[in-house]
Amino acid sequence: MTLPVNQPIDHHYLPVFYLKQWCGGGGKVVRYYRPYRDVVASKVIPKNTAYEPNLNTLDGFPIELRASIETHYMGPVIDAPASDALAQLLAGGLRTMSDAKKRVWARFLMSLPLRNPETLAAVNSRSSASRSTRCNGLPSILAALPRRC
Repeated sequence: MTLPVNQPIDHHYLPVFYLKQWCGGGGKVVRYYRPYRDVVASKVIPKNTAYEPNLNTLDGFPIELRASIETHYMGPVIDAPASDALAQLLAGGLRTMSDAKKRVWARFLMSLPLRNPETLAAVNSRSSASRSTRCNGLPSILAALPRRC
């Protein structure tokens, strides 16, 4: 599947801003993976780990809508505000955060188990809605997603 040039391909299930907290020297995190039998550790920048290509892509939708979950919800509604909340949390602790910032952080934490590849694969495999019903309903689905608490 090919997305338009302006559509993101690498969808992070652990966002880059979150992974940066574990960077060591050189701004890298240790990634463990098993290419064959043995577990291998390698140092990578956060942008190059904890993602799946087109993870949040809506197959069967018009090409301009396929990355809508990533571009209209996960990035601007979940991750961008959570990045600011994490910075405030790390700088001053929970007591310095407003109730609104605490809700932003809670929303991010609640998103983590829902955005992993295994969960999304299970959701996609159980989807029984027809392709046309999903396509026609996407604008109303996106409109119904919470933008803020």
